[in-house]
Amino acid sequence: MNSEMEMKKAFYKTEHGGTTGKLEKVVTEYPAEECWKHEPFEVVTQCAPCKDFEIKAIKAGHCLKTGYFDRVNCSKSSTTVLRPCPSPKQSRRHEFYLFYVVNAAILIVSFLSTTQRKAQLERAVYMRLPQHF
Repeated sequence: MNSEMEMKKAFYKTEHGGTTGKLEKVVTEYPAEECWKHEPFEVVTQCAPCKDFEIKAIKAGHCLKTGYFDRVNCSKSSTTVLRPCPSPKQSRRHEFYLFYVVNAAILIVSFLSTTQRKAQLERAVYMRLPQHF
């Protein structure tokens, strides 16, 4: 059982890769897993869903928060790392709330401008009323 887990972990490491194959390694002051925070990077795979094995058995750090990850290639250190990304459901929820707030603001501005214009027109009609008699 234990050797099977070791085999799965080894397979996981080879599947997700740690380096791009270049022999040069740049020594950095930060962990290699956080290179995307400190240097330019390129997103190789964007918001891919994690497998059940990654979430339940390995408890991979990049999968625990949202269940989705980005594969990122860091330029300076030439490493490929995985980082958590927000799930599509969370980003859609954020977009919906933004849409809701913008529409509420438009509603308030429209209501105020309409009431002001209506009052202005009623005043104009009231001022013209004595001219007809």
